[in-house]
This record gives sequence, C-alpha cells and structure tokens, in this order.
Amino acid sequence: MGKDIARTLYVAGAALVGGALLWAFAAHPPTHSSDWASWVQAFGAIAAIAATGIFVRWQHTLEVERAEKAELSAKTRAQAAILLSLQSLASELSRMNVLTGFQIDAVGNEIIYPDASAEFNAIAGLFSQLPIDQIATLGKMNVYLDLRRAASELSMVYAVQPKQGDGFYKRNREQLHKLQKLCSRHAAYLAEEIKSLDRALYEQNEDQIERL
Repeated sequence: MGKDIARTLYVAGAALVGGALLWAFAAHPPTHSSDWASWVQAFGAIAAIAATGIFVRWQHTLEVERAEKAELSAKTRAQAAILLSLQSLASELSRMNVLTGFQIDAVGNEIIYPDASAEFNAIAGLFSQLPIDQIATLGKMNVYLDLRRAASELSMVYAVQPKQGDGFYKRNREQLHKLQKLCSRHAAYLAEEIKSLDRALYEQNEDQIERL
C-alpha cells in the first residue's frame, strides 16, 4: 500500500512538472537559437531528474525485494530445521527399536541399550522441547503425536526389563514391528518434506537423514 502511494505521488509529480513545462513551451515558443538552447537545457534537466528518480525507485524496489527474499529464506530454513528435528527423532526411534530387539533376541548379542525403557522415555521427553505451535502450522501435528506415542509405548513395552533369549522379542514382535514401521514411514516422509522445503539443508544433513 505504501509503495503504491509513493509510486502514484512520484508519477503525479513528474506529470505535473512535465505538463507545466510543456504549457510554458507552448505559450512561449522559442524564436531564437539562444531560446532553443535554454529550452533544451530545461527539458534535459527535467529528463535527468526523472531518470534519477526512476533509478532511485528501481534501486529501492530491488532492496525491498532482496529483504523480502532473505526474510522468506530465513523463515523457510527455520521451518525445515523443525522438520529435521522431528525427522531425527523418528529415525532414531526406528533405529533404536531394531537394535533393542536384536540385543534381547538371543543370549550373547551385543548390549547397546542397558536400560532400553529409560532410553525410549528420554526420547519421548525430547518431543516436549519441540515448538508444537510451529509443527501444527506446518501441518505435521499428526506425525508429532504418532511419534511421541510410539516413544512412550516402546518405553512401557521395555519397562519389564526383558532378558536376552527369554522369548520377549518373539512374544512382542508384532507390536514392535508395527511401531518400527510407523517410525520408519514418518522418517522417510519427513525426509522428503525437508528436501522439498530446503534442499540445501537436506544435503548438509543427508547422511544423518538417510541413516536408519
């Protein structure tokens, strides 16, 4: 609105000055060469002023457009960073689920998470640190809630502190597999969203994003 008013005032002013000059020229046409020189100088001065005004206006428009583009770019980067945080949690949940199932499946398997329930509970706690209002604005609230519930559910499943080779994994395999697929699906979906929103950020974190 402000830019339109300024442009209108500038055009109106230029038209007024130009019209006044043309009226004066018509009312007092030059009759001698010296008069022509004066009129040429006057028209030249007006043209120079107009050209300067146009250049200044063009330069100001470019600066405004650059500022708006920079602001939009910063906003996009912030949004993509939020999605990256959510994607990292989804990927880590999926990975932890697989590794925890492996470690208790048979006696002698490497113990990666001595207290798996506490690990999943810690992940669940991280969701409260994310900006929920911005996640909702991005339309990813359903993903957020799915992942938070998955983390809490996994914490409860492993709260019994299962022993290696006690058949726990086989008994709970269907539930654990369902949660793993959920987290993996959301991780892949969020990865594509990040790539679409901010490809540079995606490429900077591609190894982390694509890791399972």
